Amino acid sequence: MGPSRGCRAFRVVLPDRRAYWTVVDDSYTKVEVADRFLFDLRFGADRAESTSRVYAGELARFLSWCDRSGRGLEDGAQDLSRFVLFLRATPTARPGAGQGRPPGPGQVNHVLAVVREFFKHAVAAGAVDGKVLAALYEVADDRHLPAELRDGTGGLRYRARPRHRLRTSRPAGPDAASQEEWESLLMVASSWRDRFLLVLLWFTGLFSRGPDLWVTSGEAYLCCSGCP
Repeated sequence: MGPSRGCRAFRVVLPDRRAYWTVVDDSYTKVEVADRFLFDLRFGADRAESTSRVYAGELARFLSWCDRSGRGLEDGAQDLSRFVLFLRATPTARPGAGQGRPPGPGQVNHVLAVVREFFKHAVAAGAVDGKVLAALYEVADDRHLPAELRDGTGGLRYRARPRHRLRTSRPAGPDAASQEEWESLLMVASSWRDRFLLVLLWFTGLFSRGPDLWVTSGEAYLCCSGCP
């Protein structure tokens, strides 16, 4: 069956007490194409139940969006950029740190990854036309790569790259500590052990301004740089 209005994640317990999460509509009927994907994910790929729960929740968002916007599965794949816009403009409803705010780029990318895996499974199962993958992936070859990265046989190698992915910012790393800061810490070190660790961190390039990890016999603790 196709996606139904009000799709949601739902836990299914099997007779042997093992469980997985699937997607149901507002009448608690399984969305079959999603159920096959999630069942295979849980038991065929041996993924954790918690993983199937996350996948079911992300997939339910996509299927609900398809239904509420009047799109079938293949139309939803063709218009995935509009789904991205919907995600970025919709506050998160489930409880948690991000509740009430739209999901960040990393969260959106995870939803999109789940949707792509779902469509690959649906194509393999014959539930949707294989042409739908062209809307999700850009296929490129290696002819423009440096010679050392190309296939040594002279043939072309092809790779698929997702068409829909938001840019994520990498957290800035700590600034390197100056020699004056290192010398100040060395002067206030209370033991030869601490002085040895300071020298080790400095000459191995691991010393930075910010929290430094001090490791002792049987314990590890954080000490702010510049603190006695």
